[in-house]
Amino acid sequence: MDLSEALEILERKNYVRVTEKLRGAVAEAAEAVAAKMSELELSEMKIEGEGTLVSYRVNSNISSAQLIGWGELNEWGDYEVCDLDGQKEHTYYLHGDFNCVVSTAPREDYLKFALAYAKILMAIEAAEIRCAAEAQEALAGIPAEDRPSC
Repeated sequence: MDLSEALEILERKNYVRVTEKLRGAVAEAAEAVAAKMSELELSEMKIEGEGTLVSYRVNSNISSAQLIGWGELNEWGDYEVCDLDGQKEHTYYLHGDFNCVVSTAPREDYLKFALAYAKILMAIEAAEIRCAAEAQEALAGIPAEDRPSC
């Protein structure tokens, strides 16, 4: 291999382009999953063979944001989560608030999300069925004449 071939290899950006596409696709899917988890009032969801997907709200001094990522329990029993934002490559301050630090997920977390997406959707479906059954059961305890008409 001569010097020009070596330089050509070093100048390639294939990995960077593919990683950017992966981040963008996962960020879009993760945002939809976070919205669904919020709708179902789920803060965490165990994904078989993968770990725990955590949806959480972060508040800055200006506003808040719903974030999602793979969580690992720390020694205090809290989840440590890196956000699957896709827009940022490193740690950043939400809305510029220096007291609200958000860590962006590493590439491995994006890959894990993409590869586990079918399992994530199955877990959401199971949670939705369970939530609907719970609501139906609760509704059955209310006499028909006391139920609001929809």
